[in-house]
Amino acid sequence: MHAFTVATDHEGFLHSLRTSAKLFGYELHVLGLGAPWGGFVWRYEILLEALRSLPAEEPVVILDGYDTIFTAPAALLEEEAKKTLRKNASPTVFAGVEHRQEHCTWLFWKLTQVFGLRYFGTCPPLVNAGVMLGAAGILQRLCTEMIEHSRVSGEKDDQRILNQLVAHDARRNVDTLIIDRGTPQSAILHKLHGFHSHCDRSLFGPLRHLFSNVPHVPCGPLNYEINSGGFEEWLQTANEPLRVRNAHGESDLVYVCHGIFSTHLGPICDALGIERPPPADLAKRKISQDDIRFFVEASRQILRGGVAVFAAWLGGVAVASVSLRVAHKLF
Repeated sequence: MHAFTVATDHEGFLHSLRTSAKLFGYELHVLGLGAPWGGFVWRYEILLEALRSLPAEEPVVILDGYDTIFTAPAALLEEEAKKTLRKNASPTVFAGVEHRQEHCTWLFWKLTQVFGLRYFGTCPPLVNAGVMLGAAGILQRLCTEMIEHSRVSGEKDDQRILNQLVAHDARRNVDTLIIDRGTPQSAILHKLHGFHSHCDRSLFGPLRHLFSNVPHVPCGPLNYEINSGGFEEWLQTANEPLRVRNAHGESDLVYVCHGIFSTHLGPICDALGIERPPPADLAKRKISQDDIRFFVEASRQILRGGVAVFAAWLGGVAVASVSLRVAHKLF
């Protein structure tokens, strides 16, 4: 199965994504490497050009380059897609889901609903543009529509654009994506839970971004040695993808793990036997979402300022104490 990502530098978990693609049988194409970042609309322009080189019916995965890892064989993901496609003959796009209710604490879910309405104009669960699967021809039309929507609306955020293209078809009781502006043509949107978007979904979760946001340790392949004696053999015999524990202790099937914001995917790499990225690549990581990045940067500055004030106060106390002792001895 072909997979496309856009990455302008060796950053974050790109190294691990490449390794996981080779391990699980994906033909990964890294676009834009070495070029200056041109924004999210530019991303879809070069994806569109690459998709045109494939047959229209070829299944393709589009995913982020710095915070995703394949966690299951391509054949399993393709079979999962075929199961859904057998149920309907309409064009279908499979997309990742961000902030599913079963992954959130009650209060965080309520805050997410407010955030979704204010930022995206829609209620969660939100469609995440970081991982999508579909036939090359359908994804070409979706990329074209996203570029056109940006041109008409002036919107540059691909997450907002994608969620603004979502519409509910009450007649069929399905969510759809507009793929041809000005026509009734649309694609069924299948929110595939196996495209696992991870972040800490509790009220205090964002505080962990000050240091590290590490996902729950995965289960599934961690015990592969018990059954088969080796990971390579497990890949050949086990007919299920990785499972990751969610916030309620339940196991989710995962085909692609997407560590949104600044989630550290190191434990996922370890569980799959995939080499972690070089430290230099991880040092380049940054949070792409403006509000979270502002929160983290502002909090870090406040924290550093508080530490500096506390250190100065301790220093002052120490100096005053020493001065009093010296004065007491002298006088």
